Amino acid sequence: MTETRQNSGKGLLYGIIVILLLGNIGLAWLYMQEKDNYTVAIEEKGILDDQKKELEAELEDMYTQYEGMKTANDTLNSQLAEQQEKIQELLTKAKNNNWTMYKLRKETETLRDIMKGYLKTIDSLNTANIQLTAEKQMVTLKLQKEIKKTDELSEQNTELSEKVKIGERIQAQDIFAAALKQRKNNTHRETDRASRTYMLKACLTLEKNDLTPKGKMMVYARIIGPNGKVVCLEESEDNMFEFEGVKGLYSVKKEVDYQGQDVDVCMYWTYKELAEVASGTYEVYMYAKNYELGKTSFTLK
Repeated sequence: MTETRQNSGKGLLYGIIVILLLGNIGLAWLYMQEKDNYTVAIEEKGILDDQKKELEAELEDMYTQYEGMKTANDTLNSQLAEQQEKIQELLTKAKNNNWTMYKLRKETETLRDIMKGYLKTIDSLNTANIQLTAEKQMVTLKLQKEIKKTDELSEQNTELSEKVKIGERIQAQDIFAAALKQRKNNTHRETDRASRTYMLKACLTLEKNDLTPKGKMMVYARIIGPNGKVVCLEESEDNMFEFEGVKGLYSVKKEVDYQGQDVDVCMYWTYKELAEVASGTYEVYMYAKNYELGKTSFTLK
């Protein structure tokens, strides 16, 4: 009886031992499983962190690229700035772990696709700008050529105009001046004596010129006495005429009807008193159409 009890107790003890062993084995297996799962989780977390950092770096690179894509187009620059703001918001959420890896990757891909579209747009604009610049250069070159041609034509026209003016200028020959004395029979004869001088004579011949406009013209004579002054009635505006852009006194003038043929012209200055006549050299200048025709001189003793 006692032996039977002992055997029964041993069997129970063995059974408990076996159960404990099996439990320990099970716990050990569960521990190993959890350990493996933990290791895998750690490794996966490391991989996800690396991928997240790569996406963040990509986002930052995209932000920088957008900065370099700015153009002179204000509207386009505004759109690029909006995309930069979206990238900045996504970076903030990623660093705060507010978004899952899936959402982060998905939104990054979307932003990348949008950036590609802007790159194409900017590339097209750059191509168009290059074409416009080339066209502008061509137009500028053509314009410069036309301006040069116009300037050359203007120069030629000016030269022709000057030649025409020169060709139209009336010429004079046989310019002559002298002093005259009065005879008893009221006729006049040349003299070289100041004390006998009654009047001064200035003559010339207007030459034939088919280019000179026909019609009436005024011919002037300026007689400058030995004292350097113009021999005239009085120094006033009434006795002045314009020649070569300036005004000056004249001694005598005469209206001539010029018809393109030779015309002889003589003009006379009469002294009121013989005592007014001075000895010395007299310079005589002849003018018509506002320019000088020629000059001569004579001397009185």
